[in-house]
Amino acid sequence: MLSRVNVNRNLLKTSFRTFSISPSVFQNKVTKPKTAEEISKEYNTLIVENVKERDAKIKEFKEFMKEAGYDQTIYDIKSKDDLFGPGPKDNTVPTEYEQATGAARFEMLGKMAGIDVFDYGSSTPNRIGTPQDPIPVLSHDAFAYVGCGGIQDKNVHELIYLRPTTEEVARCPECGQCYKAVLVPGAEVHGEHGH
Repeated sequence: MLSRVNVNRNLLKTSFRTFSISPSVFQNKVTKPKTAEEISKEYNTLIVENVKERDAKIKEFKEFMKEAGYDQTIYDIKSKDDLFGPGPKDNTVPTEYEQATGAARFEMLGKMAGIDVFDYGSSTPNRIGTPQDPIPVLSHDAFAYVGCGGIQDKNVHELIYLRPTTEEVARCPECGQCYKAVLVPGAEVHGEHGH
């Protein structure tokens, strides 16, 4: 049996090659900086290529799903009216695909496409939020509810719910982690409704 060292030595002996380097590599080339228009053109070209590639993959996925017997995909949803299933065929037991509606259908279609639409991943921060530099929490309102479970791999504790606002930082009494609500871009905060 060969050890890793012997394998590496044998590899070096068999793969020893010579390389020639052209003299132009050593010359200092002075390149003209790109203008904003050139950078913008390159960037837009990349975006268009990515959009074309994405659209081709979406089209391929839709065709695959149609062949498998599914008429609707996550990419077909444009409004809440699209979140209703086709319903069961006569004299059959409905499947989840045929019967699911609303958020359940949205989540199911997302999972079929490999997309976690509600992002159930861990949101435990990997840094310590301080009163001067709190952990930002996206919100559509002037406040948010946060469940603090501690600092990842350091001070994990039972879940404690906090209510940070856009004005005030909320501090966890167990680990000292600080959170602050940050408005989602485009969100409008409405005043009290006076009920």
